Amino acid sequence: MSSFFKQFREKFKFKVVKPINKRMNNFLKTHSRQYLHAFTLNFQPL
Repeated sequence: MSSFFKQFREKFKFKVVKPINKRMNNFLKTHSRQYLHAFTLNFQPL
């Protein structure tokens, strides 16, 4: 049971998390400057 869950988690990580991280990294590389600025302006903790 636990080994199955472990395998599932590994597969999930590989198929879902890695591509999302890759996409996010590319996105941040290309847009980081202006998006970071907008993010800090819009989402400052009150």
